[in-house]
Amino acid sequence: MECNVSKLDLILRMIVAAILAILAFLGQVTGLLAFIFTCVVFYLVLTGIMRYCPIYDLFCQSDKGHSHHNNNNQ
Repeated sequence: MECNVSKLDLILRMIVAAILAILAFLGQVTGLLAFIFTCVVFYLVLTGIMRYCPIYDLFCQSDKGHSHHNNNNQ
């Protein structure tokens, strides 16, 4: 599994996760939205820690400045 999350992406993920977690914890959001925020927080933290985002692979993107796929077959 290749790392595809840059340091900047990691920092942004943690900031967004912290904001969403605080909103849910303080009761600023409730019900289904609080559950969605919690799921997003877990996803952002886990992918940040692993430095790998499977969604990037779906779109053949990398935040590390290079593509996953090599197009040298031309």
